Amino acid sequence: MVRKFIKYKDKKIRSVFHIFDLAYLLENFFRRLFSKKKSQIFQENPSILVIRRDMIWDFIISMPALLRLRLAFPDSKIYFVWTRWVRSIFSIVRKDFFDWIFFIDPNFWMPRILRNKTQYLQKSLMDSDDIDKIKELRWKVDIWIDLRWDIFSLRLLSLLQCKRIVSYDIWWWSSFITDNVPYDPDLNDKGHDLKIIDHVCWKYSNLKSEDISNDLSILLKDWLIGNGKPLSRYICIQPGWWRWFFRRWSIQNYAKLIDMIRSEYTDCKVILLSSDDSEKKICLSIKDDVRNESDVEIYESENWKSTIDLMINSVLFIGHDTSTAHLADLFDHKSIILFWPWDRKLFTPSSRNITTLYHEYRCQPCEQRNCIYPINPCIDSITVEEVFNSIKHIL
Repeated sequence: MVRKFIKYKDKKIRSVFHIFDLAYLLENFFRRLFSKKKSQIFQENPSILVIRRDMIWDFIISMPALLRLRLAFPDSKIYFVWTRWVRSIFSIVRKDFFDWIFFIDPNFWMPRILRNKTQYLQKSLMDSDDIDKIKELRWKVDIWIDLRWDIFSLRLLSLLQCKRIVSYDIWWWSSFITDNVPYDPDLNDKGHDLKIIDHVCWKYSNLKSEDISNDLSILLKDWLIGNGKPLSRYICIQPGWWRWFFRRWSIQNYAKLIDMIRSEYTDCKVILLSSDDSEKKICLSIKDDVRNESDVEIYESENWKSTIDLMINSVLFIGHDTSTAHLADLFDHKSIILFWPWDRKLFTPSSRNITTLYHEYRCQPCEQRNCIYPINPCIDSITVEEVFNSIKHIL
């Protein structure tokens, strides 16, 4: 079966999108009709806007593609639009990577009074965003690169009147996309982003493909804030609380795994990574369950830089499909990732240094908040022995 993004295959959701597509097409027509005619001639160094409406890990996944874009258009102005909850990750990105970064309410297209009812991450109705600043780009963007085409994009695009729109037509048809990049179901999410950027580089960049470096792993470290020095030989484990229990391995399994690690590798410490209070409670429970509490340290991360330092200086990172796992993929770090029921083919890390553990079920991939089974088989069926054997193979 050819698989695209799961929700875009739903007929009801697709119908809603097409209704909005036609509505914004009509709005766009009248905007152009009653505004002064603007030049559609490209600049020599085209101004570029990149947009995606997703989470922190989606930005991390997109980072190699964004770097390739920056290398292909060194003299262009590159603007970046993302939803507000990715703001923290930009603490590790060099200030000159983008010409301007805009953060926006993911539901800005809805009536303001309804926004806090529609998004569980919404903090308050008074949270500000950059929509007014984004409007200043009207008629000024030559190339709009959309990494995830949806209603969010339609509304913003209608305001800005960009000259070229590059994206996948994942809704089967669209009235706005001018450069429709064929969707390859065999690629993962990072590969999809790179494919769109490669299309833009091939069609609009003055540089030839061979002039754009492909060794992104080295270049990334130059574009991201520097890394600290290793503390000692240790394995870093992030148990990950996340919002849904079926995305987590059990506390008992982690405790048993740590006991096996310490028995086999006496010279290797185990550090539990905690990024917030909820995760700290899980780390404390794991520490209480191990045979010797002194075998385990808990590290409370202060920011993304400290998380990266701890992870990439470890001999091995173990975690779930979270933002940290995708950072491990970004830095090509040795890792073991326990994958949950989501679309593994689309979102699994692609680094050869990463071992992804999962068990296949006929109901996968799923987007459910509650598993249809009485237990949580996708994660719980991964045994401690299975993870430990992977550790021995890597080390």
